[in-house]
Amino acid sequence: MNRTPTALAPPDDSSVRRLTSNFVFVSAVQATNFLLPLLVYPYVLRVVGLERFGILVLAQAVMSYGIVLVDYGFSLSAVRK
Repeated sequence: MNRTPTALAPPDDSSVRRLTSNFVFVSAVQATNFLLPLLVYPYVLRVVGLERFGILVLAQAVMSYGIVLVDYGFSLSAVRK
């Protein structure tokens, strides 16, 4: 059988608008994830204090290690037949 490759159809306007909209929203979320800590951390540091902020960050680090240990393998699990 001789199959010739078919050309892809050009995207229609609705898919281009949806792609553009998705790109804008994802970019806004990424910008917020970058800028929000830059605005919040100095305020939290001033309110909580340097020593308590260090304890808070240490607790976050310990919890992050715990999450990694507990979550290990859950994303890799599969259903058996």
